[in-house]
Amino acid sequence: MKTSIVISGRHDPTDARYKDIRHSFEKAGYQVVFHVPNWQLHSIEELVEELLQKIPNDKNPLTLFGFSLGAMIALVASTKRGVDNLILCSPSGYFKEYASKLTEEDMSWAHEHVKDFKNWSAQQTIHEAKVKHGYIVAGENELREWEDFKQWVDDLHAQTRWPLKVVPNVAHEIEALTYQESVKAIVQALG
Repeated sequence: MKTSIVISGRHDPTDARYKDIRHSFEKAGYQVVFHVPNWQLHSIEELVEELLQKIPNDKNPLTLFGFSLGAMIALVASTKRGVDNLILCSPSGYFKEYASKLTEEDMSWAHEHVKDFKNWSAQQTIHEAKVKHGYIVAGENELREWEDFKQWVDDLHAQTRWPLKVVPNVAHEIEALTYQESVKAIVQALG
């Protein structure tokens, strides 16, 4: 059976914002596992290792779906375990290449919560990712608002050539109807 692991962003303690997305995967024949990372962990490495424990050790098709920091965790995890589909929604770019572009607030949070982020290279992570099919979704307003985020999404798209869907008039809001519809269209296309 196909498996999809839906990885939440760091401000999402429940699956409420992901209910329709989970339903889309189920409707497409996926067994869905919802994963809320243990945000008490303090490194990207720890967060990725925790996720890897949730991935079945079988040969069935695997899709990783992540939002925000959950998308970064999914991308890094794909360097350690190949995936059939990787759907990155508003992916955080806590990589060393973007440290100089992060806001003071983001840097403060990163030094406290993902203290190893400067050990991770975006370019190397993308190069090492074992992904058959990748997809990127981002809100138009968040691309306009955050310089580091826009640079990261542009670089990710340029280096991977994965389809990029920019959702009009939406910020960092996976719960927005148009954002949800964009994700559902990707899931339906997976088959």
